[in-house]
Amino acid sequence: MNRLVGIDYGRKRLGIATCDALGISVRGWPTIKASGSDDAVKKVASFVCEQEVGKIVLGLPLNMDGSHGEMADEVQRFAAALRKATTLEPVLWDERLTSTQAKRVLAERGKGGTAKGDVDRIAAALMLESYLRSLPSE
Repeated sequence: MNRLVGIDYGRKRLGIATCDALGISVRGWPTIKASGSDDAVKKVASFVCEQEVGKIVLGLPLNMDGSHGEMADEVQRFAAALRKATTLEPVLWDERLTSTQAKRVLAERGKGGTAKGDVDRIAAALMLESYLRSLPSE
């Protein structure tokens, strides 16, 4: 399996998580802070190159009824820009409720008032774990 990166896209912060080559262990990375979409693409492309990533899993923030809203459209534009910058085809993955789950994880650890970057990182890890669970076992 190629190294995967999971991205929880935000206009100012991007949560990042990767998994090991076997797809077993997921690790959150420090949140990427970006000043606009172009900066975010540049920083993520650099991370993808440095970490020798073979696949990008990008969280798609669907509405609760499964429809696309403004942020889902923005993520699709971001995916297209990443495709051009990295030559990788991002997989868009439903990320509904990952931020809520991440906040719950932090609260259970007694870290309810932690920085938003922690929520983004954990949300990216939860989303990547969800994607990995969906893959057929070999």
